[in-house]
Order: sequence, then C-alpha cells, then structure tokens
Amino acid sequence: MNIQRREIFQWLGAGVGAATLPAQASAGLLSPPVPTLPQHDSLWGNLLRNTELGSKKLTYLWTTNGPNLKGAPIAFGLPLDELPSLEWLILAIGEIVRLIANLLAALPAAARERSPGLTAQVEHMRATLARVDERHRALIAGQAGSTWVQPGVAVEVAGMQQEVLGLASQVPALAKALTQQVGDAAATAADAADPLARYKALYRLLPLPSDSPQPHSDELFAHWRVAGPNPMLLKRVGSLPAHFPLTEAQYAKATGGGDTLAAALSQKRAYLLDHVELGSMAPSAPTHKALTGFSHNHAPMALFVVPPGGRALMPVAIQCGQSPVGRPMFLRASSPDSAEYWGWQMAKTVVQTADFCYHEMFTHLGRTHLVSEACCVATHRCLPSSHPLHALLVPHFEGDLWVNLLAALIIMSPGTFGDIILGPPLQALQEGAVRDRLAFDFEASMPPAELRKRGLDDRQALPEYPYRDDALLLWDAIKAWVSDYIAVYYPGDSDVRNDRELAAWANELVTRGRLQGFKPIVTRQQLIDVVAMVVFTASAQHAAVNFPQRDEMSYAPLFAGNSPAPAPDRTTGWTEADWLRQLPGPVAAATQVHFLSMLGGIRYRLLGEYRHNRFPHGPVLKDPRVQAPLARFRARLLDIEREIEARNAHRLRPYLHLLPSRIPCSTHI
Repeated sequence: MNIQRREIFQWLGAGVGAATLPAQASAGLLSPPVPTLPQHDSLWGNLLRNTELGSKKLTYLWTTNGPNLKGAPIAFGLPLDELPSLEWLILAIGEIVRLIANLLAALPAAARERSPGLTAQVEHMRATLARVDERHRALIAGQAGSTWVQPGVAVEVAGMQQEVLGLASQVPALAKALTQQVGDAAATAADAADPLARYKALYRLLPLPSDSPQPHSDELFAHWRVAGPNPMLLKRVGSLPAHFPLTEAQYAKATGGGDTLAAALSQKRAYLLDHVELGSMAPSAPTHKALTGFSHNHAPMALFVVPPGGRALMPVAIQCGQSPVGRPMFLRASSPDSAEYWGWQMAKTVVQTADFCYHEMFTHLGRTHLVSEACCVATHRCLPSSHPLHALLVPHFEGDLWVNLLAALIIMSPGTFGDIILGPPLQALQEGAVRDRLAFDFEASMPPAELRKRGLDDRQALPEYPYRDDALLLWDAIKAWVSDYIAVYYPGDSDVRNDRELAAWANELVTRGRLQGFKPIVTRQQLIDVVAMVVFTASAQHAAVNFPQRDEMSYAPLFAGNSPAPAPDRTTGWTEADWLRQLPGPVAAATQVHFLSMLGGIRYRLLGEYRHNRFPHGPVLKDPRVQAPLARFRARLLDIEREIEARNAHRLRPYLHLLPSRIPCSTHI
C-alpha cells in the first residue's frame, strides 16, 4: 500500500479544529434526559439549541471533494466525537492481530525462522491489547452508576486509545509484507489431488467458509442470488430483453424438459440477474494493475427460474456480456461428464466476479455506508442533542464516518486493498460508487417498495427468498419501535409540520446530502417511514451485505473480485485448468481472505443497544416514557431470533445474516 499514515491524519485533522468547542467535547453527555421539540421548548432552551447547532455546523462540514470519492456528499474531516471508542479499537485491532497470526502461520517454516521478530511483534500486540482490555473493563465497572467521568480516568482512557492506535499504525506495513510472502508461498502450494490447495493454504488458523467444498454447485450459485452477499439485484421478468436471445430449445436443454420458457415467463417464475449498471467497471479491454497483473471485467446476464411446483431458483443460462455478439449462451450443465460442463463453470465465475464488484461498490459501500454518512452529517447539523430524533438516531451512526474515511483512504486509493482485490480500473470503481450513491432513491429503497419494484414481493411465486422474508421481519419490528418512539413526542401531524429543526434536517438531506426520493416530511406516518429507513439501512441492511464478506466472499473459488482470464468465448472445449486460470493470483487471493475476514469479523453494539460512543458509554435514551417501547422492541428482536431459527430448520440452507444477535446497531465496520 502506498497510502501514508500522515495522509490519514492530515485528513482527520481537517475537521478536528472546531471539535474542541465545549458543546462538541461533551459528546452528548450533558444532553437533557427528556428531549423536546423546538416548538415546545422555552426561549432559553431554543437559544441553547441554536448555539449548539451553530457549533456543530462548524464541526460537521459537507464536502463533495473527499479523498477518492469525489462527488459524493460526505463529511469534511473527522469530528472528535466520531473517533472510535476504545472498546471498538480493542475489538478491531484484536481481529487484525488474529489475521496477522494467520498470515504468519501460512508462511513456510523457513520463512518464519528467518523473521523471528515478526512473531515477537504479534505477541507484543496481543499482550498489549489484553492488558488494555482488562484495564478498560475495570474502568467501566468503576464508573457504574456515576454521571461524571473523573478527569484522571478520562486522561487514562485517552492514553489507552492512543496506545492502541499506535498498534494500528504498525499494521499496514506488516500486513503488506506478509501478504506478499504468503501469496508467493500459496502460489507454490501445488497439489495434484487438490487443485484448490493454494487457496486453502491461506486459511491456516481461520475456518474455511462452510460452502468451500462446493465451488461448482448450481444450487449454491442460485441460492446466493436470494441469500448471499448481494440479494438485491435479481428481478422477475415477464419477457427477455432482445439482447439476451435465449431460445425455447436452449431452455429445454438447460432445464431437462417438462417446462417451457414461455410458461416460466407468463407464470412469474423467471428471474434475470443483469449487471448492466457496472458500466465503466466492465470495460471491453482488460485492466492492468501493478500488483495483480491483468484482470478481465464483464457485465454478464443470467437467467434463473423456479421449476413448476418448486420452491427455489435454478440457474438456466448465462451470457457473459451485454451483447450476444461474440458471447455464446451458456446453458446449465451439471454433469462433469458433459462437454459443456467447464464452460458453464467458467460462465458462473464471470457472474460471481461481476457480482462481487457490484456488491462492494453499490450494494455495500454506496447504499449503506455513504447513505448513512449523509444522514449522520445532516443529523448533527440540524438536530440538537435535545431533539428526540437526535437521541434515537446518533447511536445508529456510531463509527460510520470513521470507517468511511478509512475506506476512502485504504480501500479506494491506488495500490490499496480495493485496488488489489477488485479487477476494474480504480477510477471506474471510484466513479461507479459515487454514481450509484447519487442515484439511490431513498423512498423507493424501503424494503417493501424495493422488493415490489423488483417483482420479488410474491412469496408464492418465489417461496425460497431468505433475505426478503427476514428483512421484512426486521423492517416491521423497527417500524413498530420507531412508531412507538415518535408517538411520545409527536402526538399528531401538526407537531411534525411545526418542527422547524425536522424541516431543516429533511431539506439538508435533499440539498446537501443529495438523497433522491427524500421529500418534505409533513405527516407522522411519513416521519415513521423515513426514520425507520435510516435505522434499517444503518443496522439490518448493512449486516445483510457486510457479514457475508467473511463467511462467503473471502474464498476466491466461490467469489472473486478479479479474473486474470477472459470470459469463455465458446461453450465446449474447456477444462478444469481453464477454470482455474480465471481465479485470482496469489497476492489478490491472500488480500481477499484477510481483508474480507476483517470486515466481516467485527460486531460491536447490537441492534437495540443505545449507548454513547464516548467513555463510559452510558445509555442515551433516558426519557422514562420510551423505556416500555424500547423493552418491547428488544423483546420483539428476541422473538425474531427464534422465528428465524425456526425458519432455518426448514430452509434449503440456513440464513444467518439477519439474526438480531448478529446485527450491529450501526455501520461501524
């Protein structure tokens, strides 16, 4: 990686200066226990509100000129209150140390013996974290029931934060050196009996993803469309586009007969996966990168159907580009003895690679991280700590600005993680993420509307869609909680219309945050929908697309972000060796394992927890009137946990990513 530590802190410092103002440094700890709408506050109270917002507007600044994501409305710099808590740092650096230990274990014994200092360095980092964690827990216990933090304790916590950040500063150079060595070692891990040995060799101390034994499973390939990292692209179709010219004869060959394409289309059983939105991320010419060589990027199309009387999707056909010219139609060939088998496997890998890039830039980065960042900045600039929505929303933004800044600097910079893992040109990745974020339609993306738009709201037509069914459970629970909370402070629609701070917040999100589909809020029901969407996006939706990165996407034979070989140009004549040449090289594969394992390995503060992000992390929601609704929400989450577990017992495969016990409160990683 060529990003320098000083660059990170230069950008952090750009927004830190004003953060020393007293209203900001309080981190909300002095906010009133009973929030109030501005129209119900006193003259003095409104003066304090305006003073606080004036301070926040000097701290939370907008920019569309942020590093590597130019055009996206984000925060300029990083306010002090957005720095990660010591608790999060301990979790995050602890996970990174675990992954570095795996890198060391993946080195040949001779290489480890040549570098004894590396093992000692890892052990030192592990011991430091254990010591800091123990002391931090003791300090938290000592603060129980106390309102004020003793000055000496605050200084000690800040010192430990700096100590752990110091450990973090050692990671980039250490990880880069080890990744290169491990990649080189994995490249030589040939095994005639297991052609995937070089990829498995990267998991010395880590568990292989549970699906790793089935890289060629058609059932798994179809299942990922409805329960994988990107369950957001599949659409039901009543007709096929002209540039996807699948014939009835081809359909019959792929499905084995007993069904027709016309029947599948008319009976709402046909679904298309189309990566046309990749645009410049799928250039016609291969992309060359210094660390990983050439990558071939495509925008494939794939047809899936539910067989007559069936529950789950079945893949039918793949075209490895938007035009049929020079792109043959690959038909499902499940038998390894078929002449079309390896061409079919190669076509599926083209789809997986395109979906990987679509997921990372659009479904994950743009539609969760960057949308939440806009909501976070607008909330701090327009809603004072005494506003009821401030208390509700701010815990759902914890860590988002911090991790987004890191993403821009260590994922989207030349030679960094994203540039290594993802095949498309870096500029196309940057521009694509921004383009998709600006096109995001807030209202149309609410789960019921979004599913309806894709034709996937019909449970009878597609019975097996775990993401849909579990996401709607969470959506309904979040809406019920938000409705109960808002009812405490907004007895009627007139209270919504008379809230000038709420109006300013909505206007800020439209004009400065550039959120499409975000309208003036004039009714209580509209407010409930909007707030529920903010909460859902930051918690459940992010969990659904983030945590599969470790459990499914880290293993290159299942998912890969780049492909050294082009898409197949004929349906027969291919071998397993040709398929293997499509998989990423050693450095990209090693980076993918460790970086995605880190992103999918940190869970901090679960949905239903509402705590301050500054020590000692006391409760945010202190109003006695919201305690019963909050208890009902937490009880409902427990019920949902049991309901999803019961559903998983009858599903073709368990879907774990929307279990409430696995959903963090915020987009913190």
